[in-house]
Amino acid sequence: MTNEMMMKVENLRNMIGDGVDYKELERLTFRNEKVPSISTLRRYNLLTIVRIEEYKYEMTEEELEEECGCDDDYFNEWEWNDEEEKYIMIIKVNYYGIK
Repeated sequence: MTNEMMMKVENLRNMIGDGVDYKELERLTFRNEKVPSISTLRRYNLLTIVRIEEYKYEMTEEELEEECGCDDDYFNEWEWNDEEEKYIMIIKVNYYGIK
C-alpha cells in the first residue's frame, strides 16, 4: 500500500470513529478523493465489522394492518409474540470500521 493510500485510510478511520452502518460508509466514500473506496478497503482486507446492534420494533395488530396495508413482503418481516400480544420485528445492523 502506498503512503498516499495509507493517508486516505487514516482519513477514513478518523471519520468513522467507533463505526458506521453501511449506508453511512457509502455516503462517506462516494466520490470522495480523500478516502479510499469500499472496494479498495475490501481489496486490502481493511473493512471489518466492529459491532452489531439489534433494534426491536413493536406494533399492535391494528397498527400493523394500517402500516403495511397489502404489502405482503413488509408484513412477512413481522412475527407475532403471544406474550406481548404484539407483532415484533428485530433488525440487526452491522457497524463497520477499519482494521
